[in-house]
Amino acid sequence: MKTTITPANDKPVTLLLYEDNKELRENLVGLISLYPEFELLASFENCLDIEGHVKGYEPDVLLMDIEMPLVDGIKGVQIVRQFNEMLPIIMLTVFEDNKHVLEAIIAGATGYILKQYMVTHLASAIQEALRGGAPMSPVIARMV
Repeated sequence: MKTTITPANDKPVTLLLYEDNKELRENLVGLISLYPEFELLASFENCLDIEGHVKGYEPDVLLMDIEMPLVDGIKGVQIVRQFNEMLPIIMLTVFEDNKHVLEAIIAGATGYILKQYMVTHLASAIQEALRGGAPMSPVIARMV
């Protein structure tokens, strides 16, 4: 079942994607394209220039992997939080251990979705984050 997001101004919800795995990044681009209410502005393999990306593109939501080369997702969240405290940042990761979850939350991540749930939970996670919630995969919510 597809979740519908209705932005206040009828414009699509704009996204930036950070994922180092090229195949997974391409799959996520394809998944996002299935939702007309979303517009993927760009995707990147790391957070090396995240401040420039966020300030230049002005997205509504960031989708972020944790482990990436050069500048990883945790550091990316920390950088964004230095100049934008409100931008929803949803971590998309395979990590369900205490260390990574805690680091992401302390850094300022809005939500934490395991990659195995992306197909079924990504749209609703974005919607929840935009409403001010903290979307989490069930396993992560139980852990927190």
